Amino acid sequence: MLPACMVVWLDRATNQPAGSSGIPYFDVLLSDANGFMSGDAAWLFGGWSPNPQILRFTAIPRRDPVIALNFFCPSPTGGVQQCGSLSFPKPVYGRFPQWTPEVLPATKRVGDVEVTLERLSTGHNSAMSQRSLAGGGSVIEFGANGSGGRNNTICLLRLRSLTNTNQVWQVAGEELSDATGNRVHNTAFSCGGPGDDYFRFEPGLWTNESAWKITCEIKRVKGFAAEEMITFRDVPLGGLGATNRVGWTSNFNGISITLADISRRQPNTNSSWSSDSCSRVNFVVNGVGNGLQLDLFATRADNGADLDCVSWSGSGSTRGYSFRSIPPDAKTADFTFTLQRSRWVEFTVRPEVGAARLVKR
Repeated sequence: MLPACMVVWLDRATNQPAGSSGIPYFDVLLSDANGFMSGDAAWLFGGWSPNPQILRFTAIPRRDPVIALNFFCPSPTGGVQQCGSLSFPKPVYGRFPQWTPEVLPATKRVGDVEVTLERLSTGHNSAMSQRSLAGGGSVIEFGANGSGGRNNTICLLRLRSLTNTNQVWQVAGEELSDATGNRVHNTAFSCGGPGDDYFRFEPGLWTNESAWKITCEIKRVKGFAAEEMITFRDVPLGGLGATNRVGWTSNFNGISITLADISRRQPNTNSSWSSDSCSRVNFVVNGVGNGLQLDLFATRADNGADLDCVSWSGSGSTRGYSFRSIPPDAKTADFTFTLQRSRWVEFTVRPEVGAARLVKR
């Protein structure tokens, strides 16, 4: 069953004889009465069939009687550019309560973990820069929104274990809601390395709200006990350019994990790369859910090299992990997973718009 959403039927016409816009696709985002764009993007086929096309939005600016569709298309110089907008009266709108934001910084405890929210800033693009400070430390600057329409939200959040100094905690995902009934879960998410005190996500909501509620799922990335770890040892990596079918299965506290296969590629040292050019290890996992987190913790080759997983993806029960540089002389590797139950913490916060920076000392 689809979640509650707003559906827009868009009928299009063209005076081009060929009946095509020449644009392969459009991203479509909603803006409120103030022109602020946010929420989940809809996708529109660039050709003229089928017509009309259906756009679905699970989050909408519910307070405003008139909102707008904003269309973005590929730019001739790369990236995307806004290529039009269409305002329309929203069939249902109304009055809603206003939430009271917490005073920041705000600190809460989740078991033996202390969580402090410093800032929540929205309206950013994906760019960021880092520079060193005189006397030590550094500052990270997060870019303001560009012409792409999609807004990143930056959350400056510190997590600290109160009982075990070897533990490092990190945000694994978030859910955002507002007083009008909008509720969205991150579809894009990234964070700094272990110990970095920020994460970014999209979609966001609209800034005419007095406050958003952000619910963060947190997990450990360091400081595990032996019984929380399982290792597939001496896994044959196979030859370059080949896929090695492995098929090893293990049961870990009720979780079934199968190492399905390994596709090995030449080490990739280019400054730009894609997952398609990387070596890939595929697992099939069953039984994870209800707050259980199974994560690839470490990979070590038989020559002693620690292999860095640069990205991973999942679909259903299948997970794939990508490695840019497996040494050519490596014959086998150990893959270590951790299993834990994540925790949740919630803050009610007023979103800021504008520049955001994180100072690390």
